[in-house]
Amino acid sequence: GIANRAGRLRSVPEDIIKLNLMPSDTATVTAKGI
Repeated sequence: GIANRAGRLRSVPEDIIKLNLMPSDTATVTAKGI
């Protein structure tokens, strides 16, 4: 299960990963900007 999740995370675009790492407020504003 964990191994499969790790593989899926690696296939996710880096931009999405960066957004997930950002504070929720920043991510929300960025999402609206898009």
